[in-house]
Amino acid sequence: MTDTPYLGQSTDLILGQEFLTWLWFRSATGSIFNDGKGRPFNVSMEQRIVVQGGEGDHVETASVSGVDSELREARMGLTTGKKVTRAQIRLERDPEEWQVTLKAADFALGSLKTPKVENWTRTRFCWKKWPSLKAVWNFWTASTRTFWKSASPADGRTRSNN
Repeated sequence: MTDTPYLGQSTDLILGQEFLTWLWFRSATGSIFNDGKGRPFNVSMEQRIVVQGGEGDHVETASVSGVDSELREARMGLTTGKKVTRAQIRLERDPEEWQVTLKAADFALGSLKTPKVENWTRTRFCWKKWPSLKAVWNFWTASTRTFWKSASPADGRTRSNN
């Protein structure tokens, strides 16, 4: 594997950082999202957040984790211009909850924890887990769609045409 950046890598990182920072703000202000079927779900960022700021040799990173942490160091990082580069996200729709880690650099979802399947057999496990995975996909597309709508100018023009 090479350390050479690919074309557009910095753009991907900036978009990912903006998305995660926006998502943290929306979750902290109690915003509720709706999935593709209009069902509400909550998003919260907790337990682990990584913020990063600076350029070149002057990059500073703060990683904060804790079960009931208020994430003060990460919040302070935001006030100094740092952006969220990785976060553990909890998605909730009564009575279920999911946890997933999201990296800003490539929008990679990882460490997915789905609701537990009780009294499972192989067939029951597959029938219960597949809709759970699909729900995460619906949450993901709904939140990114909301982000893009909020980031787009109201008149539909691209920023380069302004």
